[in-house]
Amino acid sequence: MNTSIQPIIAGADQSKLIVIPDPSGGGANYKEYASTDAGMKTALADLYANGNGGEFVMYIGTNFTAATATTAKVIPASVTAANATFYALQGKVSSLVLTGHATDPINNNTTAVSGQKTLTLQGAFHLGTNLAIRNLNYNGSNLFMNGNSLDLNGGSYGNGWNVYGGSDTTDVTGSPTITINSTGSGTWTFYGGSSNGGTLTGNASVIMNNTSGNINTVSGGAYLGTINGNASLTINNTSGTVSNIYAAGQGTGTSATANVTGNVNTVVNAPSGTGLQLDTVRGGVRYGKISGTITTTLSGYGRWTGLSGQFTGGSEYGDIGSDKSNSNHNKFRYK
Repeated sequence: MNTSIQPIIAGADQSKLIVIPDPSGGGANYKEYASTDAGMKTALADLYANGNGGEFVMYIGTNFTAATATTAKVIPASVTAANATFYALQGKVSSLVLTGHATDPINNNTTAVSGQKTLTLQGAFHLGTNLAIRNLNYNGSNLFMNGNSLDLNGGSYGNGWNVYGGSDTTDVTGSPTITINSTGSGTWTFYGGSSNGGTLTGNASVIMNNTSGNINTVSGGAYLGTINGNASLTINNTSGTVSNIYAAGQGTGTSATANVTGNVNTVVNAPSGTGLQLDTVRGGVRYGKISGTITTTLSGYGRWTGLSGQFTGGSEYGDIGSDKSNSNHNKFRYK
């Protein structure tokens, strides 16, 4: 999955949507489809029918828009070329790569490759499989991994997304890892958990290696909801300001909380020359409960945005730990 598809599709019609390897059961190295929403649905139906838990690459050869019905949180009773969705791939495909350039370079560059194609995704984009994006412009708003992992690799260039390792409102099981090597333009938020309630059973992790867009909020936990497990956040580098770190989740009020039943671990360790700037850092949540411990480590380089920068080792509002006789629930390290 981390190998360029350039030699494989060298003889193909590179204006088409191409899936590598052929998911129709024919045994070929690839199969061509129309680079349209209808062509994408046909490819997804083949992946559903013949994926067999395998790994696939989907190359976008011409700019087009994927309709809301294609990106929806729906598994049709009978999946066909007319109604297939990305969400329906759960249990059928283990991982999918989206790429939009025929040379398909493998790197962690934060800039788009000249000539790479654009995929516009209408509505909320719901995944049923692990996903990697590289060498592709992708436009939309909300991305839900539903317990699967996401890799934003070199040349992946979005327009400012809200990304969730969990779901929108429902309970899910999985241990998503969101790895960020490139973002794009606009303003971004990343949460390891869900957006509007529900429980993610598993461990959630967000790893930020580099960015190009503005980062409003990054969190190992949920915006609203519960991580029934551990939450972790690692920031190795960014190109600019991270406005808000809510390591364990956010929450918006005492009756709309973000919770973690396990432990929370945050590491910020940027290299010399980084553009990293921090504004507000919470080792816990804004509103919610953490049943385990909090460990926060800040080291390396970077700076605060100004004198108004805030650091709270625990939570803004809410309980930490389940044993009131033990006060050793919150650890902070600064190097």
